[in-house]
Amino acid sequence: MRILNKKSPQWGDFLFRISQQQITINLSTAPLVQNGLIFGIMKNMAENEQKPSILIVEDDKFLLKLLETKLQKEGFDVLLAENGIQALEVLKAGPRPTLILLDLILPKKNGFEVLAEIKASPETHDIPVLIISNLGQDTDISRGKELGAVEYFVKSDISINDLVKHIKEYFSRPGGSPRITPV
Repeated sequence: MRILNKKSPQWGDFLFRISQQQITINLSTAPLVQNGLIFGIMKNMAENEQKPSILIVEDDKFLLKLLETKLQKEGFDVLLAENGIQALEVLKAGPRPTLILLDLILPKKNGFEVLAEIKASPETHDIPVLIISNLGQDTDISRGKELGAVEYFVKSDISINDLVKHIKEYFSRPGGSPRITPV
């Protein structure tokens, strides 16, 4: 469960994300608020959820679904975006992903533009971005790395299983933080 939005420190509406569902609870009218039980339940749920989350930005619906399924089976929370504008909207709305998998050839706003905006924003500049693209020219790879990608994969050169294995390596450090390797 992730708290997505709250109106006040003690009372008001809280918006939660549990798996793929979003629910709103108005704590000022909840009957269990007086004895503090609801806060204890919320605290335990929030503390127990330590899953890293990955935002997948991919316009190929088949590949998007395949990556989502594989990563969820590995225990990751997954956020999805099918174009560049939607990716930036997901980042603004929250929750903040731990890692971003970014395609470059996207409708509405290409991946290079999205990457530049991610790295220019104080709220998102430190989120590791892995590019996965059909663009394999040295100039494209160099540009992606110069814009701040920590890794660049050419789709035709890596299997889905190897990509998932590589992503899991980023979370192998104690505490679940991504391990960033130089590109």
